[in-house]
Amino acid sequence: MKRIVLLLCFLSCIAEARAEEITSVDIKELYAALSYDWDGDGKRDHAFLVAGDKGDADLLLVTSRGQDMRLREFAIAGGMLTRPWLELNEANSLVVIQGNEAIGRNRWESRTVIAFREGQFVVAGYDYVARDTLDLDFNLSYSANYLTGKVIRNGIEKKVDSKPVPLTEWEPPNNL
Repeated sequence: MKRIVLLLCFLSCIAEARAEEITSVDIKELYAALSYDWDGDGKRDHAFLVAGDKGDADLLLVTSRGQDMRLREFAIAGGMLTRPWLELNEANSLVVIQGNEAIGRNRWESRTVIAFREGQFVVAGYDYVARDTLDLDFNLSYSANYLTGKVIRNGIEKKVDSKPVPLTEWEPPNNL
């Protein structure tokens, strides 16, 4: 209980994101929390995935520099779906992972890689894998590194003209 109260007090300091001012955060459920010094100032920054309003998860980023943001509906959650979670990758970038391994015939997982570059959080990469439990010939894999422009779709690599996308402008690709 003490941790929840501290977390609520901490999160109530969040300022704004996507042109909305946040003066407090009502946490219905905390899915994941992770801390690391992403902006390189020697102090820990914090990432939280919390239950959103529509059966989804909001991503909250709280930095020591005050570059705080709340990205609504960032990950799918709720119901019988797998809960989203957070990890650090080998480059210590934040990875938001979500997927479905529980219901229906379609299984999938996505990984959004978030890095701190040139004073802001950006989406540095995106991975998506899917399979059909009834059509065993259907498999989809997609991996994009927006820092290098390297995209691999179903094992075929190509170079694309890309750059990291500011996190506040990110939309997952819909043409995989």
